[in-house]
Amino acid sequence: MTTHSYTLNELCAHREHINVQLRQAEQELERDYRQIFLEEKPSSTPVEHWMGMASKAWFVFDGALAGYKLFQRMKSFTQKRKG
Repeated sequence: MTTHSYTLNELCAHREHINVQLRQAEQELERDYRQIFLEEKPSSTPVEHWMGMASKAWFVFDGALAGYKLFQRMKSFTQKRKG
């Protein structure tokens, strides 16, 4: 097994490269978040408006229900089994 000793300049360059990647990933996440949650296309009719609101409500409910089920399942793994 060979070991490689890194110089301070190599470590600093690698750290800067990782920081650039993190900033890019953060910008992509922010762009995706804004696209999904903040940019709303104006609805042309009241029916479209209410359908959009109902769709968002359904997604929130579905996410909450999935989270509840997941926590219940995780709780069953952590509880001591009787018997």
